[in-house]
This record gives sequence, C-alpha cells and structure tokens, in this order.
Amino acid sequence: MASVVHFRFKNALQQDSVSFEGSVIQAGDVKRLVALKRGLGPEGYTELRLYDSSTNEEITDDSKLILRNTLVLVKRTPVTRCELVGEHWVSDCPTQGDPAFDRKRVRVP
Repeated sequence: MASVVHFRFKNALQQDSVSFEGSVIQAGDVKRLVALKRGLGPEGYTELRLYDSSTNEEITDDSKLILRNTLVLVKRTPVTRCELVGEHWVSDCPTQGDPAFDRKRVRVP
C-alpha cells in the first residue's frame, strides 16, 4: 500500500505530496523525493531543509523517521561554492569560472 508525506515550501500557499512504500520514511529520502518532484536534479536534495510543521523545529538528522500522512515544511538554502561564506559576492568568488565547482543541472525530459 502506498503512503504519502505531505510537504509545503515555507513561502508557498499550497501543499504537495510524495508517495512511498511502507509506514515510515527517512528524512533524507523525503528530501530526495521532493527534489526529484520539483525538478531540482539528483543532487538538489542537498539544498533542502526539512522542518516539523507542528513545532517549526528543523529536522537535521537525515535518518530520522517520518510517519506517513505527516506534513513537513521545506526550505531551500543557498549552496556555497567555497569556504568564504558571506565574505564576497558570487561574481568575485575565487572558484568562479572553475568547471570543477560548477553544478550541472540536467532536467529529465
């Protein structure tokens, strides 16, 4: 039997859901399913944070189990390119133009 976890982005009005098998799912798997559903690519889950909708507490452990029919809040966080967070603009980043730091985003047709 397919179960669902409902999610809503913090700035969105409507909620959506992802399906899975079983009665519980790990938070890391919810992030991956949300990223795939929203077209963020296979590595897009790294920029997502999950929050418990009832307590507004961040779910930091990706192995935490989430029950079916639960509503979680999702927030996108910016991905950093280097260790100098907040010290320069992205256009002035030392890694700018380095193909090793470029994130390839390929959308599934």
